Amino acid sequence: MSLLALSAVFAASVGRDMPARVDPGAEVSITLTLNGAPAGEGVAIEDTIPNTISLKSWEISGSEEAKDDVSYATKASQKEGFDRHSWAFTASSGSPSITYKIDAPSAEGSHEFETRWITSEGFSKSSATLNVRTVTCGDGICEENENSDNCEADCPRAEAPAPTPVEEPKPVEAPGKSPTAWIIAAIVVIIGIALIVMYQKKKQQV
Repeated sequence: MSLLALSAVFAASVGRDMPARVDPGAEVSITLTLNGAPAGEGVAIEDTIPNTISLKSWEISGSEEAKDDVSYATKASQKEGFDRHSWAFTASSGSPSITYKIDAPSAEGSHEFETRWITSEGFSKSSATLNVRTVTCGDGICEENENSDNCEADCPRAEAPAPTPVEEPKPVEAPGKSPTAWIIAAIVVIIGIALIVMYQKKKQQV
């Protein structure tokens, strides 16, 4: 069991290229890319999709076998309401891919997809959701061709920043004399007056 868990850690990964939202009834192209596949070895990719959705066509790249020689099978999943679509082949590169097309359901809703993959290094799985709905102004989601001009309810305009108030320059006041300067000036005047008085008294005594 520990060896099995260890192999799963080093397993490759699958990237899914699928739109997050499509219109009801629209054709959808989905690509599954097995990143880190061991070239020259057998690998398998399996996608579980709702059985209300039919797989219309598929193509493969990065396989040593031609499309007609790839082992493709579909069967009911243990998960009720889903079908399993699997592809087994020999990888000719480190990133083989499967691209298939479906028609989205005519009714709006969310549909889950689950991918599994197996290589000689291990196995793993991942899931994704396809949202089927029409872009509608007023649903609170700003998407696709909606913008603040044609649907301000979903794409509100950015508020302009408030202008920064400009402060008027304050008049420059002439520096006033400090109290110390006034005190020194008064002392000088008093000393001057005292000297003059003393000089007058000496002059009168002579």
